Amino acid sequence: MKYFKDQNSKVWAFEDDGSQDHLIKENMVAITESEKEHLIQPSEEQLIANKRMHIKVRLAEIDRESVRPLRAVNAGTASQFDTTKLAELDAEAETLRDELATL
Repeated sequence: MKYFKDQNSKVWAFEDDGSQDHLIKENMVAITESEKEHLIQPSEEQLIANKRMHIKVRLAEIDRESVRPLRAVNAGTASQFDTTKLAELDAEAETLRDELATL
């Protein structure tokens, strides 16, 4: 592969055989493999944003997983499984919220 970057530092890869050379625009600059690797590495800000997103997704999953046991508690039919499950989910959610607060 041969690599290029555009004016926004977006990396483009093209086949070495020249079959895609017509796609290379005038504003693209040829770069080395190591330059490509440097450009495509996520920034610290992107890593933090990604971590926040994953935590928020898991918190939403925890909310969904809590519905059935909470319904059982509300109806007065909760089993030991329901109360244990809620305690586990609450502990996990608390840990995730604490982690989210530090990001």
